[in-house]
Amino acid sequence: MTAEAASRESNYLNLLRQRSVHYVIEPTTKAFEHSVSLEMIKNFLEDYLKSLKAYSISKFKRVLEIGQEIGNSIEKEIEKIINPVITGSSYGSFKFSIANDFLLRPGEKNEILELKANVVSKYHNEIFVNPLSDSDIEL
Repeated sequence: MTAEAASRESNYLNLLRQRSVHYVIEPTTKAFEHSVSLEMIKNFLEDYLKSLKAYSISKFKRVLEIGQEIGNSIEKEIEKIINPVITGSSYGSFKFSIANDFLLRPGEKNEILELKANVVSKYHNEIFVNPLSDSDIEL
């Protein structure tokens, strides 16, 4: 890697870490004392990703006012785009940080870049830590 490429990579990783949201998974049962099993991590991450992607699709459709027929093809693209990376982790309860990739790909529009860059933090603040009423969930 050239010095310039290494610098870009380092800057990008630093920005990813700055945009990261921090989570802690703790065991619901003490079957493994205070350790978290891979099954617990898998369950959390599957549900988290499913919800994050649904949130992203909803946000994108609302911002661009997309109809259902066009929306289905965009959903597939967003499924690929919204895939956060782990930017840090540690043992114990299982502490980790995630952020979504925000590099601009050839042909991507600024709206998609904006969505990618901020989706994890917006989802965290608007959905994950925000208590929702039944009407909020329905919406």
